Amino acid sequence: MMRGFTLLEILVALTVSAIAVVLTQPLIATGMLNLQRSTTINGLIRSLHFARRTAAERGRDTIVCSSPDGWRCGAAEDWDAGWIVHDGPIASAPHAPPPGSILYRSRGQAGLSIRSNRTRFVFRPFRGRSTNGTLIVCDRRGSGAARAIIINNIGRPRLAAKASNGDPLSCPPG
Repeated sequence: MMRGFTLLEILVALTVSAIAVVLTQPLIATGMLNLQRSTTINGLIRSLHFARRTAAERGRDTIVCSSPDGWRCGAAEDWDAGWIVHDGPIASAPHAPPPGSILYRSRGQAGLSIRSNRTRFVFRPFRGRSTNGTLIVCDRRGSGAARAIIINNIGRPRLAAKASNGDPLSCPPG
């Protein structure tokens, strides 16, 4: 003899499932935001390490700069649209790198804000000198979830939850 489910059993199962979905949804959303932020931070750090290594190997300056379109360096400290890595002469921002000098391009991710106190970071091949500065990555959670990439004067980046002076990070409104 086969026995099926009663209407009451089905309703109880659906109710329990609905409650489980409602309770786990914020955790899943937070996990997705963390993943998106981490992916962008890792891409920036890889680009900075790549530029530092390339400057040493090729014996000439290598630049990481904000890029609104993936072809030229931007004039603002807004890195939301992405960045490029190129070698060649340093020009005043905004500038288009010489043909064939773009070594890497990365596009920004929707929903993230990337701000810096620099429009570009220059890695020099000799004496380990570089442009120091900070990149701050924010998402819709605001300053509490922001992370900073702090580049020292020899070009080494490090990740921090606070500014280099110990102050909380600041994200743009919205």
